[in-house]
Amino acid sequence: MLEMVWSTFFGVSIMVVYYNLHGLGQLQVFWLQATWSIVATIAAVPCGYLADRFGIRRVIILGSVVQIVQSTLFWQSQTFWQFEIVLVLSGLTIALISGTTTALMTVTINQSIQDEDTRQTLFDSYQRWVTRVRAIGGPIGAIVGSYLATHVGMSSPFALQPLVYLLGLAAAWHLIEPRTAIARQHTAFSAMCKTARILLLEQAKIRWAILLSVLLSVSVIATAWLTQPLLIEAHIPIALFGLIYASRSISTGILAGCAQRLQRRPNTFAWGVQVVVLLMGTIVAATVPGIIGVVTAIASHSFIMACVAPVTTSFLHKQLDDDTNRATELSVISALKTLFFAIIGPFCGWLTDISSVKTAYLAMGMICLVAGGVALYKFHRAMK
Repeated sequence: MLEMVWSTFFGVSIMVVYYNLHGLGQLQVFWLQATWSIVATIAAVPCGYLADRFGIRRVIILGSVVQIVQSTLFWQSQTFWQFEIVLVLSGLTIALISGTTTALMTVTINQSIQDEDTRQTLFDSYQRWVTRVRAIGGPIGAIVGSYLATHVGMSSPFALQPLVYLLGLAAAWHLIEPRTAIARQHTAFSAMCKTARILLLEQAKIRWAILLSVLLSVSVIATAWLTQPLLIEAHIPIALFGLIYASRSISTGILAGCAQRLQRRPNTFAWGVQVVVLLMGTIVAATVPGIIGVVTAIASHSFIMACVAPVTTSFLHKQLDDDTNRATELSVISALKTLFFAIIGPFCGWLTDISSVKTAYLAMGMICLVAGGVALYKFHRAMK
């Protein structure tokens, strides 16, 4: 239920157009997202610590309340600085809820099941289920949002959003956290820093796996924000934006089976396939005009979105045995993603404003080629 609510965002297919109607350029749009990323980065690890210390369920409820507040303020905002304040709250929301449901499920499985193989099977099934649920919520939000924007008004999708998040708060209130998990939440704050050090400094294979995951995730997020300018440049009507975004979400759910197959292959191969797909998608989007470039970009996004989270979490689940800091571990990864986006996002917006959206796509392809190649090589060496 929570995953369905969080993925049902009515403004997903018209967000950039909505910002543009309020006089914001592409650089300002990415600066807003950079603000969101910076706040989420600063708050992610402490919020993960709070979840480990005081209870995952309580943090999810708090995040749901903040989510309702920020979505209510968003549709009443008119200027860049008003949007900036709202995005600060949005970043805090993401920090509070990002990774919490996965952490709760991981702890629940590990507390309930003793056999390691059964644990892994259940965890992989959960990841595929989450991907498919998000693939349902995403299309609903995209289609309803574009319909409301076209027939009612551009602000109507955002005015309706707080009502959806109220359902999320109700679902969060009824979550059940294992008593044994609640009883053991006594982690010292210093353990948070220790967790980050272990993940990023002490174990090379985990470090490079995380960096590969972060690179792929951030590249998809950045290019996803460039999709709407690409659609506008291809002269596609706004009324069709929802269907296009829905097709991306649906194809992500369909491609979830690819993640299951990649999880069975050597880790270097799994990461390598994703890097190649992303590279091809960005280059085709940058060089091929019209609908073909758009479709290729969306297809590559769908594949990475379907595969990167299950492959990453499955790998880390095998490597990390301690449940005590599970939410903290996932928050460290989330913090890295938002930090990288805070750097790459405004760069893409700046390139779009001074040149074109295709130039920004090409730049993302080059970043993927160089950084992805280096990280993949280092990961392969560390796994030997």
